[in-house]
Amino acid sequence: PEVPPAWVGGITHAPRNRVMMAVGMLNVSLGVTAEQALALLRGHAFAMDLGVDEVAGLISERRIPVGDLDPAGNG
Repeated sequence: PEVPPAWVGGITHAPRNRVMMAVGMLNVSLGVTAEQALALLRGHAFAMDLGVDEVAGLISERRIPVGDLDPAGNG
């Protein structure tokens, strides 16, 4: 198996890892593409006046339900 670069697990990249995790959660749960999931994440961050990293952390910690970002309004 391919080994990821060392920076992937580094503490300075932890927020980006959470963004990738949140994008994956939105991708699977809402049936959207990764690009759409990132756009939803960014839009929600803008609406909450928070950074994308912060919102991604809240989603990955399940403090913001994935359904809250559902573009179809099924959340």
